[in-house]
Amino acid sequence: MIRSIWALLFGTVSTAYYASRVLVAMATGSKKLWTLGHAVPTAWSKSILWASGVKVEAEGLEVLEGNQPRVLVANHESWFDVFALCAVIPSAFRFVGKQELEKVPLLGPAWVGSGHLAIDRGDRNSAVDTLREATTRMHESGLTIVMFPEGTRSPDQELQRFKKGSFVLALQAQCPIVPVGIEGSGRIMPKGSFRIRSGTIRVRVGTPISTEGLTMESRDRLLEESRVAVAELRGAANSSAEGGTGHGSTRRGSTDDV
Repeated sequence: MIRSIWALLFGTVSTAYYASRVLVAMATGSKKLWTLGHAVPTAWSKSILWASGVKVEAEGLEVLEGNQPRVLVANHESWFDVFALCAVIPSAFRFVGKQELEKVPLLGPAWVGSGHLAIDRGDRNSAVDTLREATTRMHESGLTIVMFPEGTRSPDQELQRFKKGSFVLALQAQCPIVPVGIEGSGRIMPKGSFRIRSGTIRVRVGTPISTEGLTMESRDRLLEESRVAVAELRGAANSSAEGGTGHGSTRRGSTDDV
């Protein structure tokens, strides 16, 4: 409990500090704002991981080197998935997250103002516009767009059904999909809990899946191929941690549009 209180207090101060840096850059029209869009989340995340006693082990990061358009899709068990990815992605990145993030004091305006995107899943037209904007930014700046196709954190650490938005974006941009498996974050801070435990998060980056020449008719196939890859990567990370050969469990179901 003491760790949780310390990490939450430290995280509040760290969030205020780093968000303020972005907000000042926005207010002054600083040319550094674009760089702050990934530099600040990286530093912010590393500070919170340190305060929480959490280590991140990553494999396959060379796939993400170099600023070029790509869509990174990962499983989502905890807020610490965001911190882990921000801490290790070696190239310029932006996240696509829930619209509710915009309402978080300081964090929301800084997050969106520095180029990260908030998607309204309840408004299809708005969601489609957000994906188009992401496509433009990817090609203009060579960004890695990070998305959690489950749409929300898993309550039981099982892989949920994937939504189609990530794959529509990759097809629109004609850029590769990079599957990533994250293991360990759900034990550190489960969904619905404010208790934070120390531990290790393992991030495993898989082989990019090409979308070159494909049309929207391929989105379901890409979704399934990516989901299988994420499940295997997550399972491999778990096996590495436990010294076993098992694979992470998955839950199948129908998919939503965005």
